[in-house]
Amino acid sequence: MKPRSPVIAIIGAGSFSHGKKLLDDLLSVEELHSSEIRLMAPHMDHLRVVSQYAARVVDFNHLAVRIVSTTDRSEALQKANYVIGLFDVGGFPAFDADYRIASKYGLDLCIGDSAGPTGIMKALRNAAVLRELAADINRLCPDALYLSYTNPMAVTMMAADAFGLRRAVGLCGGAEATRRTIAACLGCKPGELDVDFAGINHMCWALSIRQDGEERYSLFRKNLAEPAFLTSERVRFEVMQQFGYFVTETSGHLSDFFPWFRSDEVLLQRYCSVEGYSGAKGAFHKYAQFVQRQIGQLDYLQFEEGKLPEPSDDYGARIIGALETGSAYRFVGNVMNRDGSLPNLPRDCCVEIPVETGAYGLVAPQLAPLPPQLAALTMTNVISQRLTLDAIMSSDPELVFAAIAVDPLTSATLDLPRMREMTGKLLAANSRFMPEIAEKGLRPTIAVKGSYIEEPAIDGQDSLFEIIREFHRRRQIRQGANPEPSPGSPPPNQ
Repeated sequence: MKPRSPVIAIIGAGSFSHGKKLLDDLLSVEELHSSEIRLMAPHMDHLRVVSQYAARVVDFNHLAVRIVSTTDRSEALQKANYVIGLFDVGGFPAFDADYRIASKYGLDLCIGDSAGPTGIMKALRNAAVLRELAADINRLCPDALYLSYTNPMAVTMMAADAFGLRRAVGLCGGAEATRRTIAACLGCKPGELDVDFAGINHMCWALSIRQDGEERYSLFRKNLAEPAFLTSERVRFEVMQQFGYFVTETSGHLSDFFPWFRSDEVLLQRYCSVEGYSGAKGAFHKYAQFVQRQIGQLDYLQFEEGKLPEPSDDYGARIIGALETGSAYRFVGNVMNRDGSLPNLPRDCCVEIPVETGAYGLVAPQLAPLPPQLAALTMTNVISQRLTLDAIMSSDPELVFAAIAVDPLTSATLDLPRMREMTGKLLAANSRFMPEIAEKGLRPTIAVKGSYIEEPAIDGQDSLFEIIREFHRRRQIRQGANPEPSPGSPPPNQ
């Protein structure tokens, strides 16, 4: 198939984490050398840095790619064939406020961008812009494929579907990073491994590991127990030990999702007394804070002359190239489970599974059910994700509280009154991003004085207890035993 000249719109193109890498990959695909790449961000600060870098790459490599920079989203989307979402509403300042509030209430988080109070607030902020973006896509380029890199991935994709973006896929580097981890542990190259992944984003399970057709899971389990690997993988190793399967993302990411690793100091010392994304407290917050302070408004790409690096193992550019030429390409993507690709997960959740490019777009195959223990573990996060989506669609702050309350780590760390108090502070801190939710406010609760144990019984409980006690006292008399005195009876020997 002769390639056309596709239009690729990147929304949030000033992204520090994805902007350069994605551009490098797009500009490395020969089939896209006649494309037009539109870089869009709401302001020119980092957008200018990325667009100037893109122009240098095009000139250095004598490419025919046309680079357009704009702060006008409608201009970027007009008749686009592909739309890529890199946006993060509120950026580090918003995440910083959320993280500090959660920490004040005793939550110890390593990453915090996908689950729990900080992940839920991030989803709510991004949904406000995604709603507008979806309306613009459906108006200006309704046939475009939407490729999302926005976290929290699962809720974002569920919201995109609810907003009418039916041609959409979420992309994450977790599966390929995990393939590299497994390969290093087995002493081989990542490309030599066939790994079957299925689950949800940031909790996608390696269901099988093969090399040259031979099973390698048992050897992987054995090797991962060695100190050289185990030190940075205590959480993922423990989950594999107890439930049988290895999971994507870092141990630090995974420790945020379950109640067994960060809910008290003993567990933190056992599983998370390591550096960085392997489990350290606030690892992502510290990294983002460092980037914010060191990069600021600097042109951090000014010393890049324009020579293209080797393509990364990111999927985005390869997907577009394959669709443009009609080639087959298989990757791990995030799509709605509408057709029951994972039959023992809900149809209205987003799953991360193998996806293939086809003549008419993307095809998600029908898979076997997840092992039941994995489906159960996965559902602990899906429940909170679905409540978050309900909160997005209804603007109901009580559903925000409910989503936070059922989060596994939060519920293992805080009681309900403190969770509600924390939710109120989070909503207040994010009020400018979601006024329709924050202005409603949480439902007031009735203050209860003293300990619940000290409160008097109601509805006749006292009299019922007395009847039962008197029954046992009389039975003891009939049996010749020395009964306990009834309440109000004089003490013995008086």
